[in-house]
Amino acid sequence: MAGDFRRRTHSISSTPTLLKSPTIEETLFAIMPSFAVAVFGLFYEKIQVD
Repeated sequence: MAGDFRRRTHSISSTPTLLKSPTIEETLFAIMPSFAVAVFGLFYEKIQVD
């Protein structure tokens, strides 16, 4: 799933800088959306419980 997302982001934003150093930037770019969704899910569950 993470690999799929990384491939999609590559085609969307294929900037020279991202292609030169596909280490930290690409990893963060691939992880951030899923991380945000996970955090949102946790908060949403807490709100639903209360």
